[in-house]
Amino acid sequence: MIRRILLAYDGSSSAKGALSIACSIARITRSELFGLFVMNENRFVRVSLPRAIAGSLVGEAGGQEPLDPESMLNEVARAESESLQWRTTFEAAVKEAGVDGTFIVERGEPSQVIVDRGRATDMIIMGKRGRHSGEPNAEDGVTVHGIVKNTTRPVLVVPEDAQGEPIVVLAYDESAAAERALRAVAEFAFVTSISDVHLVTVTDDVEEGNRVQARALEYLQSYELNVTRHVSSGKPHEVLRNYCQEVGASIVALGAFGKHRFLDQIFGSTADSLLGELSDEVALLLVA
Repeated sequence: MIRRILLAYDGSSSAKGALSIACSIARITRSELFGLFVMNENRFVRVSLPRAIAGSLVGEAGGQEPLDPESMLNEVARAESESLQWRTTFEAAVKEAGVDGTFIVERGEPSQVIVDRGRATDMIIMGKRGRHSGEPNAEDGVTVHGIVKNTTRPVLVVPEDAQGEPIVVLAYDESAAAERALRAVAEFAFVTSISDVHLVTVTDDVEEGNRVQARALEYLQSYELNVTRHVSSGKPHEVLRNYCQEVGASIVALGAFGKHRFLDQIFGSTADSLLGELSDEVALLLVA
């Protein structure tokens, strides 16, 4: 049951789309919505090359030092101006949607703060590409990765141009994470009135794929959902990406890690690949 939703908000185009979707879900589920803006600690420091070199020679991380007083005052002023702007945007959106909303501002490392705040909620919603204030060279998805690997809450990652048919594609492989994703999809589809779920299993053995899907099919049908089954061979991320395009899905859901979590963390998971490969019209529901 969804009663409390956390929205990570930084004013980016993706975050604005996430705000709209979060308000819709909160309205439908009558949930309380918490907007969270994290002032990234890295925007208040600078890298000192001599310290970085010295740290590397002794095997220690280093190189950061506080901004000079004038730069610090300017950066704090910019961060506070942003937080006021994002608060105003959030409060206007929740008022228009008719939902209960609270906006929170914290300072720290974004993924850590979001994970910590997420422990008191049922679901985390965020944009696919953030603004990376304080980390201009950060790769897209770096905050998403940090959150998914450390939270037990479902994370809905929303692209800038989220659209498509009201169809959820669920990747299922019998892993513990896939089981949790199965339950999350059933509840999510139920409360949002999405009736079409496509169950996708990637394996070279069609008979085995049908066996794997049997109980998941039974479970989804108990929620009175229209379930389409698909079993295919190939690389999981490629099969899912192509299938989403084929059916025009708006959401693809999967466990953040498959049956081999340790290997996923070393070599990258299907979720990692999909974050970079899905079109900017498809949202990603990740369940750890």
